[in-house]
Amino acid sequence: MKIISGGTTDYRIVIPECPTQSERFAADELAKYFFRITGVSMTVCDENAPLWDKEIVIGRAGIMDSGIDFPELGEEGYALKSLDEKFYIAGGTRGVIYGVYSLLEDLLGCGFFAPDCECVPKLEELSLPETDIKIIPVFSFRDAYWHSAFDTDYAVKRKLNNASGRPIPDSCGGGVSYAGSFVHTFNHLVDPDIYFESHPEYYGLTESGERKPYQLCLSNHKVFDTALESVKKLLRENPGARIISVSQNDGGNPCVCPACSAFDRDHGGTPSASIINFANMIAEAIENEFPDVLVDTLAYQYSRSAPEGIVPRENVIVRLCSIECCFSHPIDDCRRTARVAWDSAVSKKSFPEDLNEWGLICKHIHIWDYTTDYSHYLSVFPNFNVLRQNVGFFADNSAVGIFEQGNYSSISGEFGELKAYLLSRLLWNPYMTEGEYSGYIDTFCNAYYGAGGKYIREYIDFCHSRARDVHFGINHDPLAIIPYETESDKYAGESFLKIAEELFDSAMKASDDEIIRSRIAKSAVQLVYYGALLDDKRQNHERLEAANRILYDLLMKFGITHISEWGHLRPENEIDFTKSPVYFMG
Repeated sequence: MKIISGGTTDYRIVIPECPTQSERFAADELAKYFFRITGVSMTVCDENAPLWDKEIVIGRAGIMDSGIDFPELGEEGYALKSLDEKFYIAGGTRGVIYGVYSLLEDLLGCGFFAPDCECVPKLEELSLPETDIKIIPVFSFRDAYWHSAFDTDYAVKRKLNNASGRPIPDSCGGGVSYAGSFVHTFNHLVDPDIYFESHPEYYGLTESGERKPYQLCLSNHKVFDTALESVKKLLRENPGARIISVSQNDGGNPCVCPACSAFDRDHGGTPSASIINFANMIAEAIENEFPDVLVDTLAYQYSRSAPEGIVPRENVIVRLCSIECCFSHPIDDCRRTARVAWDSAVSKKSFPEDLNEWGLICKHIHIWDYTTDYSHYLSVFPNFNVLRQNVGFFADNSAVGIFEQGNYSSISGEFGELKAYLLSRLLWNPYMTEGEYSGYIDTFCNAYYGAGGKYIREYIDFCHSRARDVHFGINHDPLAIIPYETESDKYAGESFLKIAEELFDSAMKASDDEIIRSRIAKSAVQLVYYGALLDDKRQNHERLEAANRILYDLLMKFGITHISEWGHLRPENEIDFTKSPVYFMG
């Protein structure tokens, strides 16, 4: 179909007589990008306008003529179909918008790489190929919890339906929203500032024999009543919410009172038994008033293993967390760090075994996955080789939702934009081939880093080669991830830096565009950070102080406020630059 040619068009964009906000938004976005591509404005009109032979039909407009099974698409599926001289973009609330962005990206060569990096081709002639495709996403919940993906416009273009707790406007199709906090909510539901002093029995009994506000005592009926009241209040205040979190606080210390301990012991010896029972009770109590709401709880650390003799209700999500795993090798192939070791009563099963057992009893399995080093946000963290395999493994093993946690605290000095982009691609298509995945890395690097992209890609591959035999987790020493010393090379860290710096220098020299050069320099902060850690390890205090001052200036220049998950970057006058840069955080 030749849509635009010679500075004019015979086509118009058609929307329903009473369009939804998302149908109107989809049509306007299509017209906007057609204009950016060709400089030609296209009319948007409703289906009651005079008959026209050549149309791009949006949403439910003319759906009876298209042969598309609209209900089958649900909220997020979409169909693109050419028929005679009409082109149909059909989909549900969000699906119709995804269909427009897919047309622009997959058929016309647009690229939505980062909030500050879009590539839009310039064409004198715009044509659409003969098309008949239908896409329904594998995962119903998709979140890349990286700072760059907090931009809701970007999140919608990347088909992320939860912008990390930030509401996606209804005009952009909305998203899967939470009522209240999205995780670690026990203390939000039964606030210890209100209840602990007068009712310490509401909170977990610790091994020391004291009640502490670490977790809730889930066998206490008053705790259930109080939590239920909080849940209903949050849902009534957030009528569009689809999920409510009823989940353990961060950290350990499950309640070991006689009632909780007996219940857990009778159901497989895991504290997840009490948690699932409590979530089930909440879910049952709210389902009549809130039939479309799911109760989300965690299988995390001490509760990671599935219980016996109790199953999550149909309106309960179990979010299984991979926090103990190795992130250097695919989760299903590497068992070294995938076992729970929090309590002698907890099963020491591997993560794949736990996922399999939850899959046998739970309809809604979500995964909480981890994609950065939380003690060293700026560090080299070569996990690109496992992202594709892990997401595919989750899809093959019953997961219907994925939360990919990364550096959510700050602008990234590593490869945050690239990781958010790749994860969004994988969450939409977890079954892509290795060749497709590698191609997306190349495409991003060439778009984001310009002519220097090939050197950045070479650096990424180089890091993976250096870390190939290392098992690393989410709070790992960067000097162990890229070993600073090996049996055969005492100065392995220095040799790594020499090659890495040469690659970044080549990338910088390849471009004279200041925006591109700034992106390269921001990503190169990871080398300055590694070098400062190395100077500290070698006790080279003079070099360390100089490296730290360079590092701090770069953090200020690029607006990087966090080098780890905890605390905040100290003011310059509070920093001792003769110490490791980990002390930049206060």
